[in-house]
Parts: sequence; C-alpha cells; structure tokens
Amino acid sequence: MKRKLLATSKCAVMFLFALILSLGKSNDSIAQTAQISISGKVKDTQGNPIPGASISVKGTTQVVASDANGNFKISAQKGESLVITFVGYVTNTILVANDTQLSIILAEDKDKNLQDVVVIGYGTQKRSDVTGSIVSVPKARLSQLPVTNVLQSIEGAVAGVNVSTTSSVPGSQPNALIRGQNSISATTGPYVVVDGVPLTKTGGSLNDINPNDIASVEVLKDASATAIYGTNGSNGVILITTKRGTTGKPVIRYSGYAGIDNIAHILQPGSGADYVQKYADMLKQTGQVQQRPVPNIGELPAYNAGTTTDWLKKQPNKG
Repeated sequence: MKRKLLATSKCAVMFLFALILSLGKSNDSIAQTAQISISGKVKDTQGNPIPGASISVKGTTQVVASDANGNFKISAQKGESLVITFVGYVTNTILVANDTQLSIILAEDKDKNLQDVVVIGYGTQKRSDVTGSIVSVPKARLSQLPVTNVLQSIEGAVAGVNVSTTSSVPGSQPNALIRGQNSISATTGPYVVVDGVPLTKTGGSLNDINPNDIASVEVLKDASATAIYGTNGSNGVILITTKRGTTGKPVIRYSGYAGIDNIAHILQPGSGADYVQKYADMLKQTGQVQQRPVPNIGELPAYNAGTTTDWLKKQPNKG
C-alpha cells in the first residue's frame, strides 16, 4: 500500500514539473512571436536623410520605404533581422532587439557607382547603349565663361557644331550649324528646346535665356533626332534644361564680370601733307584740273591754318 502511494506521489510531482515547463516554454514562444513596432530614420554618412530606402524583414515579404525625410515604421519579431538597402549604398542588416527607435546610416558603395543615364524620346538608356550622337556641354564651361548667349559657351566645346558671330551689334546672337549646311532656301539653325518647350516655334531666341539659369545643355547631332522631333530635328537639336528650386534656406547668388577692351592693332594714319599730295595725284591721273588743294571746301580753313587732326585719337595737331 505504501509503495503504491509513493509511486502515485512521484507521478504527481513529475506531472506538475512537466506542466510548469510547458507553461514556461509557451510563454517564451508567445514572447518571441510578439510583433514589435519599430520606427527609425535612414541617413547617409553626411547626416542627410535618404528618401525611398527599402526596409524589409529578412525572410518575409514585409517591406516598407522611407519617406521624404528618411523616416520609416515597420513591425518585426524579436530576433529577426531588418535589411536596409538603397541604390548606390552598402546594404545594412540590423538584428531586432529591444530597441524600438533606430538610427540607420548607409555608406556609399564606391565599387558600384551609377552609370550615366541619358534621357531619350521614349524613356532612358545607358549612355553606352545610345546609338545616336549626344554631346553634353560641361557645366563648368557654362558657369565660368562670361557670355551673354549660351551659343557662345558652346563655341569650340562641341565637335561638329560650328558657331559663328556674324554681327557685333549688341543683342545679336551667333549662328550655329550642326553637321554643316543642310538646306539652301530653308533655315539651317538647330531646333532649340528649353525644358521641353520648343523655343524655335514660339518666336523666342536664346538671348531670352540667362546663361546663369541654365543647368545643362545637350546637343543631338545626328539624323536620329528626327525620330523624336520629326523634320524639325533635321538640322540638329539643342536641349536646354534650366535650374530648379531646391528645398532649404533661401540662397542669393551674384555673378559679375569686368574687363577692359583695347584696340589690338592701331593703324598709323597719314599726315596732312600726304592727304594733299594724294588728292593732287588723283586729279592728275584722271586728267582733271585742280582748283583747290583739298577736295572739300570745309577743309580749307584747317589747311590754311596748318591744322591736321588724328581721328583715331581725335587730337588736333598744329603745324
């Protein structure tokens, strides 16, 4: 009888012990499966927010993106890992623990630099994949040259584009030829597009654009430009993109230029005696009778007084 009671009590103790262990394990599993709300901010090494970064829970389909300020919010279980990725940056993996507020810094991936992308008529392509001839004018040339017309900054900087100045009148703009003279009677100038608006068709000119407001200039030189702009692009196309406003504090910029213009080669004018002799020689060779020493009556008082004028310096000389 005593042996039966002892065996029964041992069984009860073992059952209670197993029950306690099972309850502890269930509590641990509940704690591990509980979702934790995690918020944070994604920044680069300079402390600038990274918008559009991808934050995902590793091994699941749960993923969110950071907002314009780099902030994000996601739910995960303790022990899982958050994977933070962004194009051009090194992927960062963080183990979920007790921290619910994270500050994540992504470093630039120098081994995977982005390749140049060219905007074409129907999408974007890598510059190496573009079959047409596209030339970009260096930004430093646009900002450093003291010019009043953007064509002056293109002059000598783009192969296959001939820019010539036909007039020195203030306000006149240079002429541009792309791939040479392509028409006899029609206009030969390139098709100019500013921020998607055809400047050539609206009656405007490049003098209307401040070169300091231009962000980039692209020149489409070959005949493939006609696939986008039709016959308007037969003489080449100049694409101009102006600068855009940015967020942040207002910035005031000033650009000034000063210079001195001098005559490179000053002509040496003839003397008054040379002028009189030339007039006498002309009359003799043409068989005319000389009635006065100078051709104009208005010059006689100065001739009789022995006064000559250097018209380049505008200084009268006596004797």
